Amino acid sequence: MMPTASASQTKCQQEVHRIGRTGRAGKSGVSITFWNEGYDMECAPALVKIAKEAGQHVPEWLEKAAAKQKQAKNKAWRY
Repeated sequence: MMPTASASQTKCQQEVHRIGRTGRAGKSGVSITFWNEGYDMECAPALVKIAKEAGQHVPEWLEKAAAKQKQAKNKAWRY
């Protein structure tokens, strides 16, 4: 039986995929995204981890959001 993705996992994967499509085929690009704390908070830890792995700057507000989310009781999705 194949494991199923939770709704938040799917949402985070979609966000990362959308941002990742900005630079393709060896080209660089700039991605701008909107952040809604009430809707996007659960993706913060994954976004921080992925940005750091890619050598990207992580804004302080996103670092704080990720730390806050990690402390939340509902840890349904982990990257």
